[in-house]
Amino acid sequence: MYKKLLCLILALTFVLSASALASCALTGDGEETEPPPEDSDGYDPEKSALENAIAQFHDIGSLEGEEFVILSPSPGQHFYYITGSEENEIFYEEPSSEILPNAIYSRNRKLEENLGITIKPLWGGSTDDINNIVTLNNTAGDKEFDAIITRLDNEMTYAVDGQLYNIGDIATMNPENRWWDENIVDTFTIYGDRLFVIAGDINYYDDYSVQAVLFNKDLMDELNLPYPYEAARNGTWTVDMLTEMAEVGKADLNNDDVFTPGSDRLGIADDMDCVLHFLYPYGLTMSTVNKDGEPEVVWANNENAAVVEKVSAIFNSDYASTDTANNLSHFRNGKIVFYCSLLGSLPGLRDMENDFGVVPMPKGDPNMDRYMAYISNGWSTAIAIPSTLSVDEALETGMMLECMSAASMDYVTPALYDQLLESRFIRDPESKEMLALVFDSKVYDWAGDLAWANSLRSVYQTIRENPSSFSRMMAKIKNPVETALGKLREGLMPKS
Repeated sequence: MYKKLLCLILALTFVLSASALASCALTGDGEETEPPPEDSDGYDPEKSALENAIAQFHDIGSLEGEEFVILSPSPGQHFYYITGSEENEIFYEEPSSEILPNAIYSRNRKLEENLGITIKPLWGGSTDDINNIVTLNNTAGDKEFDAIITRLDNEMTYAVDGQLYNIGDIATMNPENRWWDENIVDTFTIYGDRLFVIAGDINYYDDYSVQAVLFNKDLMDELNLPYPYEAARNGTWTVDMLTEMAEVGKADLNNDDVFTPGSDRLGIADDMDCVLHFLYPYGLTMSTVNKDGEPEVVWANNENAAVVEKVSAIFNSDYASTDTANNLSHFRNGKIVFYCSLLGSLPGLRDMENDFGVVPMPKGDPNMDRYMAYISNGWSTAIAIPSTLSVDEALETGMMLECMSAASMDYVTPALYDQLLESRFIRDPESKEMLALVFDSKVYDWAGDLAWANSLRSVYQTIRENPSSFSRMMAKIKNPVETALGKLREGLMPKS
């Protein structure tokens, strides 16, 4: 086995852009790799994504006979249960009549045929069970699995604890390849080249984890309001446009002079995170990465205080509902015109009687160059590599992940769009078209669902009731949050 792997490393020629390969990257023998043509990623559109990935490796055939084991929540665990008891992102034993499971099955068979490998899932139970398995594996120095897929926020805890490889140190991985999501790569790359989690075509719960706007088409017709598809296409879909239509949509159905969720018709709905969800459409975040490559908190300033005040006013109005537990039901029952929610809520609307559409979160500033939306790091899955692997094994895993994500670009991503339409998770071709804008709008945040930022998120979750206290509340939590962030930085920074 070692001799085979050594031959693989000696023969490896992985085509990377110059910026993607740091000087400390693991190459097995220190041999330099050949850069791609200038101003090009070397991608051949005449070939499949998998063919492009395979072409990046000189001796991909050396993987033949290897097992590729992925630790994953069991089918129906994590938030997979919302779609079905067999739902998962990595493995199906047999072909399926359902579009997405069949695409995953076909992807895996294609990889096994082309690489000569065997893909095996290691079903770990719940995401909490996965946490225990990763810790025990690391403590014992075991090598039960080659890669991990689970909640992104949990994986960042593994990284702080030294349980994950830095992807930037694995020369067979290129986060700039088009089958990886540049949004997660850009946000979670720190200290120049340190990246511990990655997502892309290989998984799709990152897509289910992004905030979007659902609208009741029947109510829009009744109110003579235009569907926002064209505005979304043109880049002119804004928060002001949304709220103007939402106010028109309210109706005191029981004539008691009070607008009550569930009893009356309301124009817009979100949950306790409504202020947080609308921070991102204004181009703001809870945290950012500074010029030194370190994550830092965006503390209270004039810009975010103004957004907090404006969004709080929207959701304190009589046309808005923050009935967290029941908003999905209210929307399904035709009592809400616009429902702001993660795409993962769509399975709960499969049997909705009224037709509905999907558009991206609107722009807070009409001059923004793209739509921007919150993504839940707790809902989202991501890929990580356990630090217990040897250098040679990590290189091998990198090759497999690159090829698996590329093959997913060929098989899984197109099926995801079709599955959402075929299953009635979405209802019309226009909404299917909008998915590209929704998926492109993702904004990852170091403070999103990670434990160090619990009190920071709590400010945004409670500030709607008293927006004038924003600066005071942020100042109150500053010292403990900075201390917690310091520990996160310490766990992730390069070791001397």
